[in-house]
Amino acid sequence: MPKQKNILEYFDHILKTVRAMEEHAQVFSELHSVAEELHELEQYIKTVFTTLDNQFQNYMNQVNLLSGLVDFQRQILRTRNAQEAIQQLFDFIQTQVPFQHAFIYTRLSEDEQDYEILHPATARATLYRKLLTPENVQRMNRLIADRDMAILLNSLQQFQLDPPTLKKMGARMAIMFPIRLKDKFFGFGMLLGKENAFQLQHLSFVNLIVGLISLILFQHYYFFHFKRKLFKQLKYKKILEEVDYAEYLEKGPLLFFITDTRGVVLQTNRAAMQKLELDENLIIGEKFLSIIPDEHRKSFQNLMNKLKDGDIHFYKCPVTSANNEEFVFEFYLAKAQLQDDVDFIVILAVDATQQFYREQLEKRNELLDEITQFSETIYEQINSMLTLIVPNVSLIKSKLPADHPLQKNVQTVENALSQTSKILQRFLNYGLQEIEPPKEMNINDLIQSVIEEFRQKVPPHVDIQYALEPGLPTTLLYEERIKKLLRILLQNSVEAIRDKGYIKISTHLISLPRDTLINSDKIFLKQGDYIEITVEDNGMGIDPKLLPHIFKPFFSTKIKNELMGLGLFIAYNIVRDLDGEIWAKSTPGECTKFFVYIPLKGEEIMQEVVPFMEEAKVAQVSKILVVDDEYNIRSMLKEVLEMKRYEVFTAGNGKEGVEIFKRYANEIDLVILDMVMPVMDGRTAFMEIKKVKPDQKVLIISGYAQRENLEEILEKGASAFMRKPFQIEDILHKVQDILSQKN
Repeated sequence: MPKQKNILEYFDHILKTVRAMEEHAQVFSELHSVAEELHELEQYIKTVFTTLDNQFQNYMNQVNLLSGLVDFQRQILRTRNAQEAIQQLFDFIQTQVPFQHAFIYTRLSEDEQDYEILHPATARATLYRKLLTPENVQRMNRLIADRDMAILLNSLQQFQLDPPTLKKMGARMAIMFPIRLKDKFFGFGMLLGKENAFQLQHLSFVNLIVGLISLILFQHYYFFHFKRKLFKQLKYKKILEEVDYAEYLEKGPLLFFITDTRGVVLQTNRAAMQKLELDENLIIGEKFLSIIPDEHRKSFQNLMNKLKDGDIHFYKCPVTSANNEEFVFEFYLAKAQLQDDVDFIVILAVDATQQFYREQLEKRNELLDEITQFSETIYEQINSMLTLIVPNVSLIKSKLPADHPLQKNVQTVENALSQTSKILQRFLNYGLQEIEPPKEMNINDLIQSVIEEFRQKVPPHVDIQYALEPGLPTTLLYEERIKKLLRILLQNSVEAIRDKGYIKISTHLISLPRDTLINSDKIFLKQGDYIEITVEDNGMGIDPKLLPHIFKPFFSTKIKNELMGLGLFIAYNIVRDLDGEIWAKSTPGECTKFFVYIPLKGEEIMQEVVPFMEEAKVAQVSKILVVDDEYNIRSMLKEVLEMKRYEVFTAGNGKEGVEIFKRYANEIDLVILDMVMPVMDGRTAFMEIKKVKPDQKVLIISGYAQRENLEEILEKGASAFMRKPFQIEDILHKVQDILSQKN
């Protein structure tokens, strides 16, 4: 029994265990089912969040696109002309669609037969015209004319367009869109790209803005074209058409504008459009102030506001044409009342560019010539004092015994006076000889000789180049003066070049049938033939504020020699001496260019002044007439010459000198004649003396005299010239030399 009981209990235990295992298995099964449901829930949640993220990203992309579209429309509203609007349109499309080529083929109205090609790249215009042949346009129209939206063309080959042109473009696919307004088809646009360049989102973007493109074309292209026609329908235009303008106002030199009281241009003449390169379609309907420089607009507007009936106001300012050519205009403004009591403003403009730059040149030359005259006057005054002091010091020295203790002091004073005289002569006469007869020369040969000489002094970092026009005619030139001029300009260029650079000299022959401005350099020249010499360097340039002053004396930032900033002042005076002009243009940090214009002269070569003959002994009885308005000079010369056993007559002016000469003409061997005197000057006195005795020997002395007068007198037979002040020994030697010559 106990065993049986134990077996039953054991079996019951097994049954309970089995039942427990079944219960656990069911739990595991349920847990597995729950796990699968949780996994599905997890996947669903992930899908939901991914979808939400994509939707949010798409939403942000759309927001950004719309924001860019709004900014683009604002930008378009600020454009001032059609081409600018077209450029901005294609730039905006490029931000969303990766095209290689783009154009719009459209006409401007239903009435017009001709189509225009609008594109952002001017260099590709020819390429687009080759593609848009009548046959190709016909095929394209068939594709798009009946559509409202853009289409994506995955292959252009099937449309049998020009294969060579497509190959050159590298175009394999395209997006085409129609240009439609009020259900009227006016043309189409094309975006061309490489294979796989365009996707559906690109097509969607073009469809989004296709209507906007048509509106932009209407607003910024059609409007500019049509506004001229619209004005014809206004009563302003009707009134203006009934006014009988003279033909010269239409074709003549006057620029003619009519504006309303707000300053909006209602009509202009052909001369204005041609002069300023204006497009009639662009200027009509615009503010007149649009052609006036910004810095003058406020003043000009105030002038227009002040206009009253009967008033004529004047305004002068620069104007830049559409092709960037600069003019200076004089504007005359008046208010006019035409039919129906409508007020207009009439503006006449006169091109004063040539007059303006001629006046600028004349003002500059007048100022510099006044400075030159002032310098010469100062020189004359100082030289007159030296003329008295120098010979008197020499006279004192000659009268003192050789071993006198004051001889050393007198010699020191004499040396200082000699140095002062040399400095004055350099200031007045550029350090050159006073009288230089012109020579018939070729300017190119002269320039090459100066360059070869100058090369030896040029630092190695400076390269001297030249471009000399072949075949230039020979002309009368003052060789030493031209050399001095070239050396000054070359040295000026060398000092402007800090690092490696170049100096280039060029020549050209210029023939001017009338007074005019030279090219765009705004240099005014009178009628005639000129040799143009240009000296160009790529140095540091000249500040525009300093450029008008560079030819003034002592104007220099690099004073380091005895000329003290006189270089360009001397260059100016040399050129003016040659009846020429000199001008400078400079761009700071880039280059400086000097222009020299020397008139061609065809006179015969001047003959040598007086041939020097064999020396002869001077007779002790030689008689000399001294004519000078300075008493001290007359008396000093009289004393010195009488010490050398000459017989001396004196006269205080030219008239008195001529009278004395006429009384003693057969006895007077030499006349010492000053040039600048009252009553009768030296030139006139010389001519009168030569009338009486054509072979009379005359020594000209002067502290200051016009070079032309001196050259004329020497050409007509004066024996020699000496500049005051002079040493006693020098004038005695000159007198002896002249008297020893045979007539």
